[in-house]
Amino acid sequence: MINDFFTHPMRIFFLSSVFCVVLGCISFFVAGDFVSFHKFAFLGLVCPLAYGGFLFTAVPDWTNFPGDLKKHSVAMFTLFVLSLVAMFLDLKFGYFFMGCFWLYLSVFSLVLIIRDRNDQNFSVASILIAFCAFDFLYVFSGDEKFLNAQIHLNMIAILVVSFRVSIVMAKEAFKLEPDMNEAVFAPSFVYKNLAISAFVLLIAALLLDASSQIVGFLALGCGFILLARLSEWHHLCLLRHHFVIFYYLISLFSGVGYVWLGASEILDLALSSNAIHLIALCVVMGVIMLIFNVAGLRHSGQELVFLRLSRLGLVLLFAAGISRSVLAIFSDKFYIGVPAVLFAVSFMLWAINFYAIFRDNEFTEDPE
Repeated sequence: MINDFFTHPMRIFFLSSVFCVVLGCISFFVAGDFVSFHKFAFLGLVCPLAYGGFLFTAVPDWTNFPGDLKKHSVAMFTLFVLSLVAMFLDLKFGYFFMGCFWLYLSVFSLVLIIRDRNDQNFSVASILIAFCAFDFLYVFSGDEKFLNAQIHLNMIAILVVSFRVSIVMAKEAFKLEPDMNEAVFAPSFVYKNLAISAFVLLIAALLLDASSQIVGFLALGCGFILLARLSEWHHLCLLRHHFVIFYYLISLFSGVGYVWLGASEILDLALSSNAIHLIALCVVMGVIMLIFNVAGLRHSGQELVFLRLSRLGLVLLFAAGISRSVLAIFSDKFYIGVPAVLFAVSFMLWAINFYAIFRDNEFTEDPE
């Protein structure tokens, strides 16, 4: 079984990502500097592991790579273990090894894309290189802005990846509708490109230490574009399926989160941290869990029907984000303890379902 998990690295990296979610949540109760530790756990470990698991499955498929992935997954898992050990010495050592993780994933993806002459996926390689650069820039400069910028860089990655995932989910929804097998869902690439451009400007403004007003107006722009994209899903034949509803809610949280962030920066409301946590939990982590479900089911020979524990996990994840961002304004009880427990339990519920699925089912290629 362990051999199978490394042969198909999506499985080992997704489950390792859940382990790091729980580790990060525990840090709130035991770590002295839990602020730094939870940033490392969630930005430094969870995100790269999730990307690694997804892209080690997707990029070989997109580029028609027939080779063995086991040696690559073992090498990257070794970097992850080194990062776990190093964090007890200095978190920057941990970030360094995960920077090497990003570098390995970037080079691996870029080589496959170039070999296949697949220019449609250079955006993926560019995002990976940006993550790698931000990680090493933080290690060698110690400037937190390179960490904070990764939240918005994740949004660019989400826009790129979710464009494909939305087509898959819509197609599955159409299959469940009578007489709609031939229907086609075509998300707007104009909205996607506008949103990506806005996020690039927002990241540039943050890195250049622009005024809060400039950052605020750029965040507002990002938020309104994200809200405009929701209209693509305003069809009953799509919204009566649970996996589309979850994706819609995540998209709604993204738009609301950035409008809130923009308003807070412009009006100096001192609520920017709350908005960022809504984005980080309900959107970034929400998309990660959504991908875990979609990819985990499709590559295990299962129908795209989220299991009950997985559905509950997504609901608890949204509750964690609302607790930390909204309810924490009114009571300190919702600031750390409640969202940490909800966040940890949400991913543990997913792991309970999918450990059994991964153990009992052969890995399958994408059915499309």
